[in-house]
Amino acid sequence: MIIITTITMATMTTNHLLLPVIENIKPLNNLRTNLLQLRWLSVFIVLGCSYLFAVEFSNSYILAAIGLLSFVAALQFAPPILLGMFWRKGNSAGAFAGLVAGFVIWLYTLLLPTVIKNGWLDPQIMTDGPWQLLFLRPEALFGIDGMHPITHATLWSLLFNVGCYLIGSLIYHPGKAERNLTQEFRSAMLSGSDKHSARPTGLDAYIPLAEKISEAETLLSAYLAPDKAVSSVRRIARDLQVHRKTQITIIELMEFHRMLEHVLAGSLGSASAHNAMETSICYTEKESADLKALYSHIVSDLRTEESRQSETNEKEAQDNFNLLQELQNKLNNLQTTARDQEEKIAGLEQRLETSYEESFRYRLEAQRLKQENQDLKTQLSQRYQQSSE
Repeated sequence: MIIITTITMATMTTNHLLLPVIENIKPLNNLRTNLLQLRWLSVFIVLGCSYLFAVEFSNSYILAAIGLLSFVAALQFAPPILLGMFWRKGNSAGAFAGLVAGFVIWLYTLLLPTVIKNGWLDPQIMTDGPWQLLFLRPEALFGIDGMHPITHATLWSLLFNVGCYLIGSLIYHPGKAERNLTQEFRSAMLSGSDKHSARPTGLDAYIPLAEKISEAETLLSAYLAPDKAVSSVRRIARDLQVHRKTQITIIELMEFHRMLEHVLAGSLGSASAHNAMETSICYTEKESADLKALYSHIVSDLRTEESRQSETNEKEAQDNFNLLQELQNKLNNLQTTARDQEEKIAGLEQRLETSYEESFRYRLEAQRLKQENQDLKTQLSQRYQQSSE
């Protein structure tokens, strides 16, 4: 678990935090060929921070409690993901505002009490609040007391997260690039929105292979060693069986770029590799037009085949209509039974969750009593030794 988590976090840190900084700051561009070493450094930093956290806080919180803190933090990503998928006015500014607000409340209501209980800050903040403001107590925010700390933090963090997401999205007007991406995302989920144009076969070889190979080697050399970049491009050309050709078709070019992105993703990750391909690979006007037309042609053929098959199966559909009606009635009965079972399961899950919370509190209380008992034994032993002396 430690190995997998550390490697995952180091890879994400390198690909999504360090790499954008390296690419945007020109003096740091040479570090792109040292991504593996930077990933090793990230592994060392992650392990070091984890060890320091465990040493400092393991006496105050058991592993399950620390895990719940992390789950509440990860839950902050749910509102922008769900609202961004289904709300048309959602945008990046609202998502950023919601995440910032949610994590600030999480830090204040969960992480701050952890630091206070570990003795780093004045414990009076927990009882009287900062600056003697009772409504700002970390575990009783705005005067709501009596809730479990995890439930309390989850409620307020998600409330602020969603509220700031809605306000930020309504105030901010996204730019053209963001609007285009949003429109493309929504159009991909809608049927019947593709427009058909030309119908190329994709078999005309007119694209110079040497230019595309040189372009691919330049791209890979920015992230890999030069000799490895050249060998990777040559291997792709051999696998596609185009290494002896001077010109290739648009279909072969699509497959060449797909395999090139796959090689690049092995070092950068799929998202960063896709972004590098979009910014570094160029298509001529004819190539772009042929790609769009070929895609439209494929979609049109699929729909034509679907329509032809639908006409062929029309008679069979009519014959099977009565059978479908009978199956529908059975399905309705099964759905009714399934809803009843879901209600029973929901009741059982609620009781199980209540039992888990009570068990969790008992464990914490038992741990505290055990520690107090140990301290008492130590004090009695010291007093006995002093009396004996």
